[in-house]
Amino acid sequence: MQIALTKQYKADKRAEIEKQEKEEQMKLDREEELRAIAIQMRQRERERRHREREELERLDQERSRERDHERDSRREGRSGRSRSHSRSRSASASKPRSYRDRDHDRRARSRSGSGSHSSKSSNKPKLVDY
Repeated sequence: MQIALTKQYKADKRAEIEKQEKEEQMKLDREEELRAIAIQMRQRERERRHREREELERLDQERSRERDHERDSRREGRSGRSRSHSRSRSASASKPRSYRDRDHDRRARSRSGSGSHSSKSSNKPKLVDY
């Protein structure tokens, strides 16, 4: 009976060791599979980013070409006008009113000499634009 128990004990021990080895191997296999999946996911993510980057660069190039084309079209449109038409407006007409007024005031002051201290301007009423 003792011999039978010893044999059974040894068989159980072997079975337990084999089970642990099998579980360990399964664990290693799972880890290896997860590593492979992680590598695959990183590779797909890299490829996706690369495709997105290429697409953005392509779109930027298209926009740049469109801007260049628009700029060139505008230049061609300007150069196509006659000189008399393109110069029909004065330079100050394109500025906002406040800048024209400032420029006019500066020119008027420079013509009058020393400004308000001039004997000519003291007889004239001053016009002020608010």
